[in-house]
Amino acid sequence: ILRGGAVVAAQAVNLERTSLRLAGLHSYCIITTLFMGGAIRLCLSTPRSVQVDSPRVENIAKNLFMSIVTLSIASGSHTTIVFALLGLYSKTALGLGKDAAF
Repeated sequence: ILRGGAVVAAQAVNLERTSLRLAGLHSYCIITTLFMGGAIRLCLSTPRSVQVDSPRVENIAKNLFMSIVTLSIASGSHTTIVFALLGLYSKTALGLGKDAAF
């Protein structure tokens, strides 16, 4: 039961909207994890040698591929951790009644 009349009722948190926002954070986390898993799978399933005429081109292609895959795995890990912590902090702020911080 809310006390204080209309002032408190106006300041009450809209839980439906809040749950929708938190579900959106989890969606970002899941999508990023799927992309990261795809990058790891691509890295592990790609053959290490390519049949080209020049060994220089082969080295450039391998290094470029590994750099891009490493960058996508690192950024995916960072994004997953950030969105997971953001969801955790949002739930903590709501649980402590700090709606403005949420």
